[in-house]
Amino acid sequence: MSALRALLARAARARRGDDGISLAELLVAMMVFAILMAITGGFMVSAMRASTQARAIDESTRTATNAMTAMTRNLRAATDNPVEDVNLPAPAFETLLGSEVVFYAYVNLASSDATPVKVRYWLDGRSLKESTTQSRRTGDGFFLFTGATTTRTVATSVVTGTNLFAPIGATGADLPLATLTTEAAKRQVAAVRVRVQVGDTATSPTATTLVNTVGLPNLDLARTF
Repeated sequence: MSALRALLARAARARRGDDGISLAELLVAMMVFAILMAITGGFMVSAMRASTQARAIDESTRTATNAMTAMTRNLRAATDNPVEDVNLPAPAFETLLGSEVVFYAYVNLASSDATPVKVRYWLDGRSLKESTTQSRRTGDGFFLFTGATTTRTVATSVVTGTNLFAPIGATGADLPLATLTTEAAKRQVAAVRVRVQVGDTATSPTATTLVNTVGLPNLDLARTF
């Protein structure tokens, strides 16, 4: 009889060892798991936001850099345009506004002939556009800008509200845009300050702003800055 009781006791002890975890242990495990998930989830969200912001900054920087490179290259080649039966050549800048500029330049990538082109930059909504008009040589050696015109977008998501172009005189002082209405006034432009801002808004943390003062060596103005 005692042997039977001992056998039943061992069986009971064995069953108690397979009972599993208690409710309290389960709640503690769930709480620890929830804390770990919150920490891990917060880290993942922060990492994703940082990655998204870094990509946006890289994209806006690339866009602004490409636009600035294109405009700087053409502006530095700006040149006056001799006109038949006129003593003074036409000034390099036909139009110079805060958001638009039209000028003659000797940067002709479409022809092996050393002929100038007429270049225009302007804002179309939030897109910065570039058009290039080819010239043709007259019998007297002058140029008429009646050739083919090609247009492309050099930047998108441009932040508006500030001037893209600001003319500068030979002394380094800004020239008021409102005064550049005559050929004589346009001949005083010795450099152009270009400001490009790309992003959602002017205060966006992913916006990129580039500013460059472009000299105009072909105009042969004695600059003092």
